[in-house]
Amino acid sequence: MLSWNYLSSAAVEKLLKIKRSGKKDGVENLPKSSAKRLSSKEQEIVSHCKGHFSRQVQGSIDGCRSVSSNINKFSSEINANGLKNFIREAKQNLEKIFFDAKVDIGDGKKEVEKAEREKQRFIVNRGLEDNLREPKKRTYFKFFGSLLLIAVLAAVEIWLNYSSLYQVLGIPEARVIASLVSAINIGLSFIIGLSVLRYLLNDPSRTTFEKMFDRLKVTGYVLLLIYSNFLIAATRAVPEVASMQETQQEALEILGSVIWPFQWEVLSTFGGPSIYLLMIGAFFSIISMMDGYYFDDKIPGYGEIGRNLDKADKQLKVKILKNKNTLHEEKKKVFNDLEQREKEREAAAEEWALLQDEMQIAVNDYDAFIDDLAHTQQDLIDIYRENNTAQRSKEEPTYFSEKTDTSYLKSFEQVHTNIYHELVLNDKEKTEHVKTARKIIHSESETARVELIKVADEYKDKLDKLIA
Repeated sequence: MLSWNYLSSAAVEKLLKIKRSGKKDGVENLPKSSAKRLSSKEQEIVSHCKGHFSRQVQGSIDGCRSVSSNINKFSSEINANGLKNFIREAKQNLEKIFFDAKVDIGDGKKEVEKAEREKQRFIVNRGLEDNLREPKKRTYFKFFGSLLLIAVLAAVEIWLNYSSLYQVLGIPEARVIASLVSAINIGLSFIIGLSVLRYLLNDPSRTTFEKMFDRLKVTGYVLLLIYSNFLIAATRAVPEVASMQETQQEALEILGSVIWPFQWEVLSTFGGPSIYLLMIGAFFSIISMMDGYYFDDKIPGYGEIGRNLDKADKQLKVKILKNKNTLHEEKKKVFNDLEQREKEREAAAEEWALLQDEMQIAVNDYDAFIDDLAHTQQDLIDIYRENNTAQRSKEEPTYFSEKTDTSYLKSFEQVHTNIYHELVLNDKEKTEHVKTARKIIHSESETARVELIKVADEYKDKLDKLIA
């Protein structure tokens, strides 16, 4: 707030030694009776008062910069068209969000269209038009469940085979044979079901040669499966029979026959444990093969096509939801900011009114300051003249009866031109100005609200059409 320091006549009198100077000049009858100009001491008094005025005014002029800045700030807030920039920026933000959404959703639609073309191309290339259906969806549960089933089957079969063999063959050999047979029964069966049977039974595009090769692979697999399971069954049965032979030569011949387990003398040795191993191998092989066959869509590659299409659809839905939410959140933000902006403008009107009150006080304080300074200057001059007259032997100059010049004391308007034109010094005018400003603020906020609702709804409708 602007302020001015008053000049103390007592302090100045003591500083300039006015009484003593008046007496000394009076004894000398100075200034002369015919003098028309102020004495040197009187001039010094006036000069001192002028200097004090200049310093105080310069300080208040410097202080006016912040006052002027605040007045301009508050005035710009409450003046008409105060929301022009806000509305323009809000429209630009909504427009940018819409066009970003348009590009984002457009990219998502392109990915879906690409996946649809891949699906149609696959159907045509594989000759599936007559038996057209949607790809079977493989869930994560089914994916991990199938792999877990294979792991469980392998572990169970290894343990069952090992339990049947270790007493006959010993622990190391039983572990090796149990693992090898399980790899064939479980692993190879799964691979045949996944990579051979699905192509052989469900791919019309396979050439005759490819089908013949697939049948050859199935045949080889079946033969290997039969041989490996009969071999393990024979391995379980023959050593017991060999141990009951009378001669070592006969035992060695029986043991040597295990390598081809389909001989009658080998098959005749099969007992309960061997039949048990054959049943385990057949059962686990069938289960593993079926697991591989139904691991994905029966048509090879069709499941992957379906997953790509499903992924593109989900990504498009995510993009649609994300961009709709973004537009909705921006709309909420715009109206929250508009409400906050209205409150800020109303607060600025209040601040402007308070600043006007403060400046009215400042103007009154300034008027009191220059009036006091004029009286202080005249009091100091009178002290000089009274002491001078009391010591004179001749008449005092005629100008002693006149008041000294105070024309250097400028009015508030003359000194503070940078802010005076911004001030409303009449309380009635100030009240009317604030009332008018509030009406403008409320009216512009309502107008902006209606306009922005219209713009936001237009972009929402455009986005809905784009999605549809």
